[in-house]
Amino acid sequence: MSGAAAQRPAAARRRGLPAPWLSRAGALCLLLLLGILPALIAGRNVDAAAAPGEVERLHAAVSGGAAGAGAWVDAATRFAFALAPADDLAARLQRDLPGLRVVQVVVLAGAGLLLLVFVAVARGALRAALTILAFAALPCVAAEGHVVRPEVPGLVGALLAAGLLATLARHSAPAVRGPLPAQLARAALLAAGAGLACGTAAAFVPAYALGALVPGLALLLVVVALARALWRIQARRPPAATKGQVLVRRVGPWLLATLGVLWLVAFVLRANAAGAAEPAGGSPSTLGLLPAPLPARLAFGLLLGLGALRVVRETGARLWSAGRLDAGGVLLLHAGLFLLLQGVRAPGLDATAAAPWCAWLAAEGAWWAFWLLLRRLRVSVPPPARPVPAP
Repeated sequence: MSGAAAQRPAAARRRGLPAPWLSRAGALCLLLLLGILPALIAGRNVDAAAAPGEVERLHAAVSGGAAGAGAWVDAATRFAFALAPADDLAARLQRDLPGLRVVQVVVLAGAGLLLLVFVAVARGALRAALTILAFAALPCVAAEGHVVRPEVPGLVGALLAAGLLATLARHSAPAVRGPLPAQLARAALLAAGAGLACGTAAAFVPAYALGALVPGLALLLVVVALARALWRIQARRPPAATKGQVLVRRVGPWLLATLGVLWLVAFVLRANAAGAAEPAGGSPSTLGLLPAPLPARLAFGLLLGLGALRVVRETGARLWSAGRLDAGGVLLLHAGLFLLLQGVRAPGLDATAAAPWCAWLAAEGAWWAFWLLLRRLRVSVPPPARPVPAP
């Protein structure tokens, strides 16, 4: 450590400021508390009356009366309820419903922490904090986050798959150097984790299998952008070996991810015959994706559009200039697929699958609107006039 670096903590203590490590630890604790904010909001209603169809879904799942219903019930819960007589099962579920909701809230806390971590890594801590605040304000979390349903544990797997694919995009960036076999081995491990996580999410709710299309879309975008970049520099006549290595480093990880994720999702669904056979498109819900009050709905819609425009602009510019897809672009592909699915689904179904992506784009829109407002104020306010010295 240099002398100047060693003097900075001592100078901070003399001025009454906390040490740098203490400030970082405090910021980390604040972010972790913010990550469980959706679970804290949802946990207020664990003692509320059963939602329509909640006990019936649990009864069908535990007793195995519905095809595919047992895929999303914990094995320990099924074992515990298997000890009860069939005629007492509904009454016991009604009695122990608050305890099952506590487990659901804990799972929701895990989903919030995953969303916070991956958005912070891809887009920054402040936008991750705004994402969590927007996620906690959506009706499927604030009003129905306590309701026991398969969408919430499936969301954990979907977010984990999205985060691993975003990490794959970071490791396939041109700035990441190293042996090519090591890069491909990292890509294979990340693709395996993403495939298993996406397959597990699809075993809970089949709609989460849509995330398996993200690596293929990323591969298509990277191939098109890289072909344009290579055509543009064709006049420079780079060596054939250099072009081949660039192609393998840029395209190889996404090709491995495309094949690996699709195969692993199909494998998990075949292994979990109940999850693959589930006929329902999701749990019923009377709430939509956006808040019900018209001002809040309009504000969310406006911020969502601004955020989508901002991220599409950044991702397109990076693809156009550098021929690569970054972590934000991978999250954008997830957001586009799941928001499109929410738009074409039949009304009256749960919107949890699209909620984190709606919250993330709304947070991007809020961040961009704040930045534009700050820039406008900085331009409109003239600097203070300097006093003219007396002659």
